[in-house]
Amino acid sequence: MKKNNPAFTVELLGLFILLIMVITVVTQVFVMSRSHSLEARQLTDAVILAEDVAEISSTGSGIDEITDRFMDLGLTAEVRSQFDGSQNWLVAFDADAFLVVIERSVTTSGNAGAGVYAEDIINIYEPDAADAMLVSKENPVKTEPVYTLVSGKYFKEGE
Repeated sequence: MKKNNPAFTVELLGLFILLIMVITVVTQVFVMSRSHSLEARQLTDAVILAEDVAEISSTGSGIDEITDRFMDLGLTAEVRSQFDGSQNWLVAFDADAFLVVIERSVTTSGNAGAGVYAEDIINIYEPDAADAMLVSKENPVKTEPVYTLVSGKYFKEGE
């Protein structure tokens, strides 16, 4: 006749629970690393897009000129708000995986013929940030951007 040893059963049950816990921790580590990898990829893409946008926006001083350059790249541009005449403006672009909002502020020097300094604040949002496309000076975006880049350029008189 065989006798069941309860110590062996308890030890086996303990090892089984330990194995389940280790498998759970390892699975969570892989899931978390995948999540961080996707976030890093999104941030990298946003930085590259912001740099491209900054380069394009620094080549032109007028909103129409910059909008045409973005349209040439296949980005759909929609001017959401124009304020302070034609110098300061806000424009939103629908990129492939992001929404891009550019706000330009122009500062003129008091000297005649000295030119202007244009500062662009470029915000990159996730595509599901619907309020980014409804942005205006009176209706600021409530969603946090994925990436923000501030760039500026001095435009001489007549550029």
